[in-house]
Amino acid sequence: MDVAAGSTPNGRGASARKIQSAFRRYQCREKEKTRLNGAGETANHGKLKGKVKLKSKKSKMDMSCANCEKPSPTKRCGFCGKKRYCDRKCQKRHWKNGGHKKGCIESVFDAVYHAQNQRLRDDVVETNQCPICQEEMPRIPVTLPCGHMFCSCCVAELRLKGVSEKCALCRAPLPPCREKLFNHAQKTFSKCRNREPTLFGDLPPLSRSQIGQLRVAMSMLHEAMDQGHIKAAVAIGQAYSREDKPDQEVVATDYQRARDAFEFAAEAGDAGAQEQLGTLYYNGRCGAVDYEQARRWFEKAADQLEPQALLNLGTMYKEGTGVSSSWRRAREFYHRALELGYEHAPRMLTMMNRETDYFFSYIDQRVEIHGSSRVDMNGKPGVATDIHYSRDESKWRYTVELDSGEKFKVHPKNVRAEGVGAAVAKRAVKGRKAKKGRKGS
Repeated sequence: MDVAAGSTPNGRGASARKIQSAFRRYQCREKEKTRLNGAGETANHGKLKGKVKLKSKKSKMDMSCANCEKPSPTKRCGFCGKKRYCDRKCQKRHWKNGGHKKGCIESVFDAVYHAQNQRLRDDVVETNQCPICQEEMPRIPVTLPCGHMFCSCCVAELRLKGVSEKCALCRAPLPPCREKLFNHAQKTFSKCRNREPTLFGDLPPLSRSQIGQLRVAMSMLHEAMDQGHIKAAVAIGQAYSREDKPDQEVVATDYQRARDAFEFAAEAGDAGAQEQLGTLYYNGRCGAVDYEQARRWFEKAADQLEPQALLNLGTMYKEGTGVSSSWRRAREFYHRALELGYEHAPRMLTMMNRETDYFFSYIDQRVEIHGSSRVDMNGKPGVATDIHYSRDESKWRYTVELDSGEKFKVHPKNVRAEGVGAAVAKRAVKGRKAKKGRKGS
């Protein structure tokens, strides 16, 4: 049989062997790829090739003697457990002359160091201790995306001094600074909300780029809130609770999210968030009306001299919503808001004084009780110290403190000015009713 120039039977056999070996390597790579995918690991083709090669090299080194490099060693180093040997002689030679003595101790030390660090990290996480300042409870705690908790001031100081941009425990990269996120988001929102109106006075619709910017800004506010930024939480609550906002198509009204954001800031002690959270409960925006929760948050905000919370508490005591009606306490809250210079306080006080003069003219005056079902109380003098209002007029009451020190709740028709006869008091009542009827007609 003729053979072409440049090719021999041996050459053909060599090329066949190369093809077979290449096919075996391909099969090995495919098997390794299947194994890694089954274990939940993902890798691209280039990385997978590198991993397979390293794996095969490592397996060859592990399956040969570290001293003489003979295959199938039967012994293993009893200290580090990483090196393999043929017998005890190979191990002794490699320990003395092969450098395994130093490497073995170093590897064991590294394992001990990492184990101790991991144990310390677990203790810190379990006890909620800040790893930087070692405080038992972090001050204004902030939880990083990696799950570790620190004092927000400690993380801010790391950023300020440029010490590290990584978590002090696991070295995961820190998220962007919360102050920068909040400032950028605020600028974006103000820029979109203050756009020029049309000729008819309406705001033009948001462009596609503005909608994208606002969505990014909301994400920034959420990240800043997750890092413990109180103002960001208040801004998120306001964005979700406002109904007449120009960015409605980006931030739809969602009172549940608003409540969560306000609650986060309120628990941190923000007076404005406490007042707005109480308003949500008062108006029933988060389900059923809850006057008890509303009063609780209004009182916390009022303790920090939040004027709107003082007005809200005054209205609750004036109308008796969720509390026992007391116009005296309502007037005290209105006066405190007026002292703080709140612009709506004078109007509320004026309205209350007008209603008092018209319906309860005996307040803070000397009166005497008459026509009561309790005969022993009729004719006794005292001072009308408080008013208890209700939507049902039959439940209106004065609190009359008698000269003996006793206090009684008395209906207005059973109270008259001290020293005024029954006929005069009756005429005065008729005059007030006639005046009320003329005003109604």
